[in-house]
Amino acid sequence: MGSPGRRRPAARLMALAIVLAAYRLGGAYADNPAPPPAAQPAQPPAQQPAQPSTAPPPKAGVEAKPASYALGGKIARTAVITDLHTAFVDGEHIGALRTGGACDAISDREWSELVRQRIETELPKAFHDEMTHARGLLPAAAGGAPLRVQAFLNNMDVQLCQAAGGWQGGFYVQVSWQIVSPDSGQVVYQASTEGSFALDAPRRIATVTGLREAFGVAARNLLADPRFAALLQNADQRRLALAY
Repeated sequence: MGSPGRRRPAARLMALAIVLAAYRLGGAYADNPAPPPAAQPAQPPAQQPAQPSTAPPPKAGVEAKPASYALGGKIARTAVITDLHTAFVDGEHIGALRTGGACDAISDREWSELVRQRIETELPKAFHDEMTHARGLLPAAAGGAPLRVQAFLNNMDVQLCQAAGGWQGGFYVQVSWQIVSPDSGQVVYQASTEGSFALDAPRRIATVTGLREAFGVAARNLLADPRFAALLQNADQRRLALAY
């Protein structure tokens, strides 16, 4: 056996060799790091469902009341619109016009000279048509002088969407009426009625037709009032004047 002094350098050399081997092994791992995880293929963006075409929400629909229960017997006289008024001024907001496949492009609809002209044409026409229809329902008595009707357009809401297949949406109107006796020249009756017209799907008809239909509903609701019906049948106008 050798002496302890000779064994110590050998042990030191062995320990140094182990340290160097470990260092070299660690360097190998550092020079060759583990490969990164494989890249995942890019996922396409989720497809958003197409937005369906939605009509602008018209104002709540107004039901036309039947005039048959108010009109009984014979109609002694008719009624004609002699005056038409409104408080709307140019540029005042009266609704919205939408365009695009989803009716999402919106522009204001404003009162204008053209709108005024249409009102002055369509309201009297709608009233005349409803009076003509009412007289056709019942036999006429000896005709008296027609009642004079003063109409006041108090409110109007236009909500339309112009699409490739036509237009959809609706019209709403609120009209006040004053009935003037042709005999005394006094107001003998007054009332306020509403009318509306709406399309749930695009149709190729003139928008002015929808406006006229809304006025027609307002006129039919006037005819459904028993007090106005009584005036058409030549009832006591002085007594009716106290009723309103």
